[in-house]
Amino acid sequence: MRMMFCPSCCLGAERTSRNGSRRCMKPFSQVLEAVLKNYKPSLFVEAEFPNSDLYRKGRYAGHDPSFPHIMHNLLADIMARAQAINSGDANLTIEPYVELVTISLILLYSRLLRWLCDPANRVHRAWKPQAEKLNRRLTKACRYYQGINNLTRLHFFSTMTTWG
Repeated sequence: MRMMFCPSCCLGAERTSRNGSRRCMKPFSQVLEAVLKNYKPSLFVEAEFPNSDLYRKGRYAGHDPSFPHIMHNLLADIMARAQAINSGDANLTIEPYVELVTISLILLYSRLLRWLCDPANRVHRAWKPQAEKLNRRLTKACRYYQGINNLTRLHFFSTMTTWG
């Protein structure tokens, strides 16, 4: 699907993705190593990463690697999509945005991130600020995309009524 965004939408999305990737992904990636040493993942991948079956099938061709491997790949994939959006390509299509939001939602709803942001979790207070910041940034990027999606849908339907 090749759908072009208006320049102002691209600038806003670029700013949102750049802010999210540079200021919170790298610090969380550094914290992740320590977190993974203390975190006990579920035996079921779907419990750790709800609604990730399409991502996992596409990324791993039907066989799931270890939990740390998936977690590192999610972070790397988000940063790669954000970098693609930040490239300034005038012919940028909607795909990188959709991929960024899809992968961001998987990480946002992951059991690990929910556990780290849980107010009842007092075990790892040092990791909580980075996890909460990542959670806020992912939520912001997803809401931004949803808002743009709603605006383009409204614009499309309003122009359809003027055709006839």
